[in-house]
Amino acid sequence: MLGTPSWTTGDTKPVLQEILEKFVGEVINKRGATVSLYLSGDSHHFAHYKEEGGDVHWITAGGGGAFLHPTHHLPKQVMAVSEQGSPTTLERVKVWPERRASWGLLGRVLLFPRYNPSFLLFTAAVHLLLAWAVHFGMRQPGESLVQALRGVGWGEAWSGFVRNPVALILGVLVVLGFTGFAKPPKAGRNIYRSAGALHGALHCLLSLAVVVFTSTALERVQHDVGFTAAFLLIVAGLGGVGSGLWLGSTSSRPTWC
Repeated sequence: MLGTPSWTTGDTKPVLQEILEKFVGEVINKRGATVSLYLSGDSHHFAHYKEEGGDVHWITAGGGGAFLHPTHHLPKQVMAVSEQGSPTTLERVKVWPERRASWGLLGRVLLFPRYNPSFLLFTAAVHLLLAWAVHFGMRQPGESLVQALRGVGWGEAWSGFVRNPVALILGVLVVLGFTGFAKPPKAGRNIYRSAGALHGALHCLLSLAVVVFTSTALERVQHDVGFTAAFLLIVAGLGGVGSGLWLGSTSSRPTWC
């Protein structure tokens, strides 16, 4: 029994396969024992592989009432270590959810904000803080809040972002947060961290895009109070939903599990 299915995560976590190979070679083989079944959890689905031309089964059964992981990314064949300690080919026998159903469920990532409203509120608050900080960076002496937010283009939004230390600090925290949550394996660690940093930077750009879009969309609203209220609601709504959709879509193929 194993904690993680190394035969399907060997490309992202090669150390797991190395540990399994060492255990089979130094513990099982030396005692003349045989293995009929490798059983693992961790990945939240069912996946049954069978050794090609043999009777050894490799099963992942990691449901246990937790959230579901997809199966459509699991390859038809994978390489693993046999009980003799040599590489062997495993053939995919059965998965649950079925691959077609897994692809169908993938569309539910578009409802990520609905299924995780607390995250929606969190990202909405982050976008509101960033928009507020950017506004102070754009604001000129004598300008009111509404005057500073009307007709904002990309140049003004970017200038407001880099001129306000609060906006820069928030942006850095977002980038560092996504970099930390990347959880890179030992192999390719810099690539994973770079991807996490890029992910965070894209969220910051999304926030600026929301500010520019909202400012342009409300340009004809004359009433200052109505403009301010609509601006805050749209920034919070678009920012929260946009971040949720982006996060859900980028997590749709969890090769890390």
